[in-house]
Amino acid sequence: MSTQFLMWDKFKDMKKLSQTQREHLSRLLSQLLSSKAMSLSVLKVRFSHLPLKNQRWIKDSVHIFLWG
Repeated sequence: MSTQFLMWDKFKDMKKLSQTQREHLSRLLSQLLSSKAMSLSVLKVRFSHLPLKNQRWIKDSVHIFLWG
């Protein structure tokens, strides 16, 4: 549960993260989802209200999760 809150905090502060940090966070999230250590509810956010950079990051994370 605390990891989910951490992810939500990172989603809010995405613009403060470097490209490398976003990529690492994306890979971590993908790994947690694929190992079922975290549920998909972590992505329960309103995508339309996210900045374009966050939308792209979530798209990349889901792509890694689905296609490795």
